[in-house]
Amino acid sequence: MLTRLRRKGKSRKGACLWIFSAGVFLLLKPYLSEIINRDEPIIIDTEYTGQDANIKGMILRHAMNSGFYLQKDSIIFSQIGRASTAHELAYYVQQGKTQAHFQIRLEDFLDLL
Repeated sequence: MLTRLRRKGKSRKGACLWIFSAGVFLLLKPYLSEIINRDEPIIIDTEYTGQDANIKGMILRHAMNSGFYLQKDSIIFSQIGRASTAHELAYYVQQGKTQAHFQIRLEDFLDLL
């Protein structure tokens, strides 16, 4: 995926941000209608310091291109920390101690290109 994005002219950093934002969008996509209807915030752990606005913009574009309208204020970046349920779940999935609820395939990323 990184190589494809680099061939399309993205810098390494830009490609990494695109992959991250696309991954976040793809994980959220099955729940976006419900999130929008409930007017719930989307809280994303800060992974790339100083890049929140770029990542938010990419997620908003992915959403719009897929027929979802998200308010830009609905996406919030914060330090989630290891004490969160989200971190615990991700850790257990990574360790193979629990099953992932959803998996993203390469084809899912390619569909966003």
